[in-house]
Amino acid sequence: MTDRIPALTRALLTLSLFFACATLGAGLALFTGWPVAILSGIVGFVSVQHLAAGFARRRDKRLVAKELAHLRKSNLEFETALHDTRARLGDLGATVELRANSQEKKIVAELKVLETLMREFAGKISGTCFLKEAVYLKQLSGKTTTRTAPGSSGTSLKAPARAMPELGPAMMLSSWFSRFASA
Repeated sequence: MTDRIPALTRALLTLSLFFACATLGAGLALFTGWPVAILSGIVGFVSVQHLAAGFARRRDKRLVAKELAHLRKSNLEFETALHDTRARLGDLGATVELRANSQEKKIVAELKVLETLMREFAGKISGTCFLKEAVYLKQLSGKTTTRTAPGSSGTSLKAPARAMPELGPAMMLSSWFSRFASA
């Protein structure tokens, strides 16, 4: 039987069917004898139980078929939603890639502009400050260094010794640029 009927009710129905079959078997004992009547009562009870189980199984099969149909429908809806989500994720990936490419192009363009500006700046510096002479550094004492700036007609610039290493690479770079510009 199904789960709709409580267990106690099912037990009472089974007991009622047993007593009904026993009563029919006892009535049959008056005509055929006790061994045949007892066997007929048992066969009748088993037959009724078998019929009840057949109806319950049929009802359960219908419920299972309905549930399977519902599960198939839910599965199709889920697959459709999953396919839509995958398509949206693919579109989102393409959009992200497109934005990344455009941002990458912007960065490359900005770097090219910066490179151009740096070259112009280095060209102006090498052209105006360090074109005529090489840079000479002379240390007079441990604290102060005298440097003659090129193109300055012998005027000297006094700077602390710790500042010279910072100025040195810039001066070397501009002297290299002036060499390339004159070549």
